[in-house]
Amino acid sequence: MPASVIKIKTQGTVHEKFDYVSRQVLGGKKSATAARNEVGLSARQFKKHRLEQSPSLFKSGKRFKAKQFEVAYYTHGTEEVQYSTFTGASAHWMREYRNTLAILQRADKKSASYKKAAADFEQMSKDLKSGEVKITDVEGKRVYPSTNVGHIVYLTEQMTETELQEYQESSYRLAEAA
Repeated sequence: MPASVIKIKTQGTVHEKFDYVSRQVLGGKKSATAARNEVGLSARQFKKHRLEQSPSLFKSGKRFKAKQFEVAYYTHGTEEVQYSTFTGASAHWMREYRNTLAILQRADKKSASYKKAAADFEQMSKDLKSGEVKITDVEGKRVYPSTNVGHIVYLTEQMTETELQEYQESSYRLAEAA
């Protein structure tokens, strides 16, 4: 067993274990059960996480299949839009990230929706910075989305209409299977 899998099994959160299972299923490398057992994710945890948080794993006949989603985002320290493909819990987290950002960019700062989105985004930022949430793309590479709302708003304001439309359309879309 590779060292990275051992680390996920012994030290990984349910989120990290679920992402590992999703990546294995997506790549056709293992069944969901085999991958789940490999990292020590119980059937109960798997079912709960899949139902509550992941739009990407679904049952097809007797087997699980995985969808992948492409998300546009800014990373820390860059001024270019990044595009990555996600599955599992990371896909869910990135969808929530983009939805919350959209509210923060459009809503009136005095509205209840803005205040809720600001509180949600602050919690997301804390979770990312503390390492409680680790976002990985379908290749298992760690991703660090920017948590500086002001900078993201500034960068989107600098975009041409075409760039802005592409950024908004690719906020969270189903990616073609590899």
